[in-house]
Amino acid sequence: MSRLRSIPLACGAALLFVGGCDGMDGADATIAALRAQVATVKTLGFTAMGTIPSNPPPSVSVTVSDSAVAQAAYDATLALPAMPSGTYNCPDDSGVSYQLTFLNGDAKGPSAVMTATLHPDGCQQVQVANGSESAILWTATSPDYWSSLATDLGIAESEIYPYSPP
Repeated sequence: MSRLRSIPLACGAALLFVGGCDGMDGADATIAALRAQVATVKTLGFTAMGTIPSNPPPSVSVTVSDSAVAQAAYDATLALPAMPSGTYNCPDDSGVSYQLTFLNGDAKGPSAVMTATLHPDGCQQVQVANGSESAILWTATSPDYWSSLATDLGIAESEIYPYSPP
């Protein structure tokens, strides 16, 4: 009888071993994998985009070629907290977003290490992705992020945040 009782325990232990004991969910694993790539980042591209024709985005398009600055922006983006689960009543979203593309310095031609889509208003979500893996982060509790990003881009923070429709 004691032998039968040990089977569920062994199966549970095996599941923990195979599934991992670090407590990381898919988003945490994505962020950890992205953090491991910071040294490969050489360039940052920043572009403003809009989804509402009557509300054009600011005309900001910047390329940062200094790898240390691009890596600082990459690190700051990945340091944002995860978007908490739940239902939120967010302010209006004007349809403006920013695309950050972090490129490596591959000799065969640069490719994206990570893309990040930032929403400066609404719930202020940030979706980071590296191919099929993605995570949702949050700038609402990190107001210094926008100042830091603007500095890395070499522009005034007021050009990108807070966004005020025309």
